Order: sequence, then C-alpha cells, then structure tokens
Amino acid sequence: ISPAGDGRVEFEQLKTGLSAAGLMLGDGDYKAVWAAAGGDVYPNGRVSGRVDINGFLGVMQNQQRDEERMMESGYAVHMRSSLNKGWGVRDDAAVLPITGMNRGKSRPMDHASLVDEAVVEEKLTRSADRFAKWEEQVKSDLQAHKPSVMKLFRVVEPGTVTDQELREMGGGREGVPLGYKEVRKGLQKAGISVSDRDFETVWRRADKDCVGSVTFNDLTRAFAVADTPKESPSRKKFALPHMTDEEPTSPIKLRNTPATSEKDHIGLWMLQSNPTFISSFQNCLSDKREVSSDDFVSALSLSGVVLSDRDARELFRRAQLSSGGG
Repeated sequence: ISPAGDGRVEFEQLKTGLSAAGLMLGDGDYKAVWAAAGGDVYPNGRVSGRVDINGFLGVMQNQQRDEERMMESGYAVHMRSSLNKGWGVRDDAAVLPITGMNRGKSRPMDHASLVDEAVVEEKLTRSADRFAKWEEQVKSDLQAHKPSVMKLFRVVEPGTVTDQELREMGGGREGVPLGYKEVRKGLQKAGISVSDRDFETVWRRADKDCVGSVTFNDLTRAFAVADTPKESPSRKKFALPHMTDEEPTSPIKLRNTPATSEKDHIGLWMLQSNPTFISSFQNCLSDKREVSSDDFVSALSLSGVVLSDRDARELFRRAQLSSGGG
C-alpha cells in the first residue's frame, strides 16, 4: 500500500489498504488506528502526515501481546475482553517524530489518549462487575424457582407420574423445547424478571446452537445451575463433523450486550450447518438467490434467530464475504 515502496503511507492509503484486507471500520475508527500508528489527528477531525507501516504493525503486535497476557491472567472469561485496552497512544510505545509544519507542536492525542483510556477502562470494568452480579442473580433465580421452571418446560421427575400421565403431559426427563416468546413469558410468570436486553443474553447462552428453541437442561446448564444433567449429544447435532471444541469458529461477538462471555458468540458456520434454520430462512426469503441487507435481517428474525440489529447486519456482511462479496 506504499506507492513509493519506502514503507510510509498517508491516511487514505492506509484506509484503502485496511478496507482491501477486509477490515471495514467507521471513519472515527480509521482515525483511531491512524493515531495509534503515529499519525496526526486533530480535534476538528483533520488528519495529516505519513506513518511508517512497520510502526503500525508494531502497535498491532503490542495489542496482540496484551490480549495474550490477559488470556493467561486468570480473570473470569467474561471479564477478559472488558479489561483489554483498545486503540490509543501507548505509554510504552515510541511516538514517531513530528516533522515539517508540525515541528515543535504537541498533538492532542499524546496527552489526552491515556486519560481517555483510563476512563473507558473504568467504565468497562464497572460493566463487567455488573454483568457478573447479573449472571449470579439469574443463576440464583433459576435455582430458587426451579420447580416452576420445570413445570414450564413440562419436566417430570422419574417415578412421580404414570406412563399414561406422562404421555398426556407430553413432557419427560428433558421436557419439551420452547421458543423465545414462550420462555420469556414463562420465566416472568415463574417470578424470574429480567429486562428484554438481558433476556436476549439469556437466550443466546441457552440456544448456543441456534436451533430456535431451548430445553430445561439447555437453560439451566447455560448458567451452571446445581443438579443439571450433563449435555445431551443430541443438542450438538448441528455441529460440523470436522469441527472440534478446540478449533476456532470465527465467532461474531455480540457487542451490544455488556461484557458478554465467550459463550455468547454466534458464528456464520452455526447457521450454515443448521438444516432447520436453513429451511425456515429460505422460506422467509421465498428462495431468493440475492437479497438486500434489510430482507436478510428480517428473515433472520422470522426464522427464530434472536440478534440485535447491529449484529444481524454484521452477520450479513460476513455472509457477503464468505460468498465472494455477492
């Protein structure tokens, strides 16, 4: 991306190179990357100067090392991403020299960035603390109201009813799978009250295979409720045959929920390998081969996949890339 071949680029050249590599960011994010690489960014939004691409790669490597150290830190899973610092001027990274008309002038980013990072980190830490407390509260509520939740899913303990009664109830040891709205209303009736936004996180945890329904065991296992049976192999039937738990799945982070955990990921492969979803999704699109972003998002919702609008559109972008941009 350096026309002169000297490894130095201007802002538009760096932006073009990142876009061509598949990193699609907003203008503000591009400027944050530019500042992190040593470029000039002013309060009015203007950028100037040239940066050494090797310096930019060095910042990227430092960021990667930070993330690796955090992964090995022993923090709870859902706190790791929250405690990582984002783009910004680092106090341990060399700042490229200022040349030309900017010589002798200080750059606002040199002084403000570290303060801004501290404020952002404090907010994210509070968010992580809030999520940890919320997660424990949901677990406690599920445990306290377990009989009511079992009744909701028609779960029957062995030996408590006759075979005839069991057939009439339509339940059993696993109970019956229920959809999003049924679980939402049922938990409210059982005395477990969560906001719409928090329930989305509950659902994403429980329906981790994106089948559009969850069982009693799915729900209680997602929050490690006591006396929950081990996972049934049947709930993993949509996993790709060549994929193991140790292999990466390129998940899309559900960024609209505060400090969500690694369990709250949805990868495009999950939907592609789910025949129930594919059939429902195709019906919603009337078997169209090409669809707009709005139609794609609408069909996801009608197919029972619960995502925020932002994450649904991110999934659409990933689908475009996987199909060659079509």
